[in-house]
Amino acid sequence: MLAFPTSSLSSQTAPVLEKFDYNGSMLVRGFFTSRDLPLEKQTATLCPNPFTTSTSSGTTGTATTSNNSKCREERDFYTTRFRLNLAFRPSNYVDIIYGLEVGELEFGDATAGNSGPGSGGTGSGSANLETRELRLKVHNEKNTLSFHAGIFPYGTPNGFVAATSGAGFLINHSVPDWFSEFELYYIKKEDQSRVDRDSNGFNDDNYKDVDVVLGNWKFSGLPGYRSELYGLYRGDNRTEDDNGNLRDTSRLYWAGFYQRYRWGRFDFMLHVIGNWGNVYSPNRELPREDLLEGTTVLNLANEAENYLPNQREKYKIDAGAGEAEIGYQITDRIKFSLALAGASGRRGVEPDGTSVDYRRDQFHYASQAYQFSEIAVDSSGGYSLFTLGDLTGLVVRGARLEAQLFESVDTLLGYYSLHSYRTPTIDYNQFFTRFPAGKAPSSYFGQEINWRVNWRPFSDLTLSAYVAYFDAGDGYKVLRDVEFGDRALEIMVSANQTF
Repeated sequence: MLAFPTSSLSSQTAPVLEKFDYNGSMLVRGFFTSRDLPLEKQTATLCPNPFTTSTSSGTTGTATTSNNSKCREERDFYTTRFRLNLAFRPSNYVDIIYGLEVGELEFGDATAGNSGPGSGGTGSGSANLETRELRLKVHNEKNTLSFHAGIFPYGTPNGFVAATSGAGFLINHSVPDWFSEFELYYIKKEDQSRVDRDSNGFNDDNYKDVDVVLGNWKFSGLPGYRSELYGLYRGDNRTEDDNGNLRDTSRLYWAGFYQRYRWGRFDFMLHVIGNWGNVYSPNRELPREDLLEGTTVLNLANEAENYLPNQREKYKIDAGAGEAEIGYQITDRIKFSLALAGASGRRGVEPDGTSVDYRRDQFHYASQAYQFSEIAVDSSGGYSLFTLGDLTGLVVRGARLEAQLFESVDTLLGYYSLHSYRTPTIDYNQFFTRFPAGKAPSSYFGQEINWRVNWRPFSDLTLSAYVAYFDAGDGYKVLRDVEFGDRALEIMVSANQTF
């Protein structure tokens, strides 16, 4: 009597397991961060002289700047994240795919802001259980043509223009005879959960109701060569934010060509991107509006704007960006490469005091997450001087040396220098000025050194550690109006278990 239900259950379990699959990962990280470099524009009360301060009697004493402030800090914190991907196959033609994430949870002080420890994104906060992916996939028997509906990730090569997830539709078509794959995305609701600096998505109320269309063609028909040609459109027509305030709208386009080729011991990568479209602003800026304060000209302009409140100023965008890399395999275990990346535009403000957001050559993004180094151009957490890899108005150069020390241990040593595409103006600074210090405008933002070690004691377990050090130049100090401080240090150790 007991044997019958047991055998019956066993016969039912096997087909069920054939229709179910899963994988995932568990990541634990620890950070130590230290800096005396302000991460935001200085104000009169932000960063006093760290060495001396004047007392009421006129004598000079020692400054008492906190070790954890907007000026300087030294602290450690820890994070953990769990990801699980599930696939259900009701039939040979339908798949249901679900991905969830717990975290990224932070242990310790969670007061980081736009940049700094734990940010890696555009704001503060944390989340628990979130949906990363939820889609219905209908495909033919050979799985060469498929239609997807739901929530799924999408992006451009290396996350340069876009790297996020959204709710919408996807058509995928593979043509093996042409060594090609075609994809067409339509996204109606774009995920913006990175303002929680956890990057995992679809738990918050900040999804942007936008129209995104992404089409790409991936080709791998030549030995050692692969390429991707893509075009992306993003229309954001929301005229008000959540508080009812007027905001900019935009209709922007990107076209990019990414290619990577390996020939003998050399490998090459080239990625060029064009950005076009229009940005519409409800605010009409006047050059040097601060000098027009209280004048008839400014009063007439404000009255005209109030009389025609729905009129929006149109700004045309013609911008570009790109990245390139050349590598040489010195031996089977050692590789040296040179890398370059940048985007047109300007950081800070225009020489006449107006916003740089409406420059014709100002490169824009569609929810990017680009990584070049561990501090300056970073999207992985820890310090992020230019969050989510925002390269607009910047040019970064790097040299990397990669070595396979043992079969399970590899290391990377990188050196990077950062310059601005347009020299920041010094005319609007309060502290970092031409006189009396004798400073002059500079395009040199600083240099960075990274050293990383990865150890894989097992095939599915990776232990990693890196040290990153950034030394700021006068260009960064002009941008942030920084009078004192010039360094940032970040140390990270992690364990990542996949299954």
